[in-house]
Amino acid sequence: MPARPHRPARVVAVVAMSAVLLGGTLTACGTGGGDREADPAEGRGGSADARGEGLVRTAVAALPTTAHDEFQIRVGDLDRATELGDLQRPTDPGDADAVAAWVQGLAGLGGGVDLGLDVPEVLGGASSLDQTVVADEIGTWLGDVRWFGELAAPPARVSVVEGTIDVDHLAATYDGETDADGGRWKVGEGEDFSTDVEATSPVRRLGQPLHLDVAGDRLTASLSEPDLALALAGDRGSEPALDLGTALDEHDVYAARIVVGRFDGGERSLPAAFDAVAVGLTGEEGDAEVVVAYAHDDATAAQENADAVAGVLADDPAGPPLEVTGTDVDGGVLTVTLRMTDDAPVRTAWTVLDRRAAFVSHR
Repeated sequence: MPARPHRPARVVAVVAMSAVLLGGTLTACGTGGGDREADPAEGRGGSADARGEGLVRTAVAALPTTAHDEFQIRVGDLDRATELGDLQRPTDPGDADAVAAWVQGLAGLGGGVDLGLDVPEVLGGASSLDQTVVADEIGTWLGDVRWFGELAAPPARVSVVEGTIDVDHLAATYDGETDADGGRWKVGEGEDFSTDVEATSPVRRLGQPLHLDVAGDRLTASLSEPDLALALAGDRGSEPALDLGTALDEHDVYAARIVVGRFDGGERSLPAAFDAVAVGLTGEEGDAEVVVAYAHDDATAAQENADAVAGVLADDPAGPPLEVTGTDVDGGVLTVTLRMTDDAPVRTAWTVLDRRAAFVSHR
């Protein structure tokens, strides 16, 4: 092992882009101390507030983005989304009804406030209702997590969560290292990325081994030991992804997706190149709104896309139900404010990435 080094109801989605590009299309307890929520400033981790940075940038900085040329990151602030949606956080991982109600509320599928926040793979993803299995496997569960960040660069996956982590359970369950601030363990057997159909779980869908590290109230989990080591070594992440995190944090988002790779489009696409896209959601009282921010190499490219974005969006016959209401250029960063033009759910904002809409691609 390497050495361990409020607002209710108006919804705003933020999309940010920068010039590097994706081809197609984030509490521990001391030993013997049981569950505890550590001081955020303790250990290798630390909360967004402790770092003096926003949540999305903090999550990006905690993930090994420099190890991959193309990747997607998802970030979610479960505390804030729960508050915005006036939801009831479950207290028992075995209470499937309470977990289901909360997860559906976070996703905007249970009526009430349309939030559009999905559960990350490390907390069970689509199988997130089975939280007792999640808690048994990684020492925490959805109800005990404040925020998460997760990087996917198949076959690699690296996740970071902050909340209450049961270090005693992990130490008693797995062989590994334990210290006063947390520990490191391996779940499962075999080489990195190897699969075992008899060892599948909501956390490890193909039965792959999973490397865990706990520092203070932060758990980092990786399907690759080198990725885990890079994340813990203080890798500050790729500059485009960090810039996008900063752009999203300026809009106080509670959910975000950042994609770095290639965004080649056609003649209907934006004229100036960029390499990364991020979509974030935030909430205030009022109607749904979308904010798209692009980070370019320079202000000239940003202004070129600022002049073109409204027309590109309006001329896209398969475009999302959005209308530009304003643009702002600050250096290489272009921020575009949009509003929803029909009653489509706010999670529609994610589809601009999935479908590679013209205004998130370039010529």
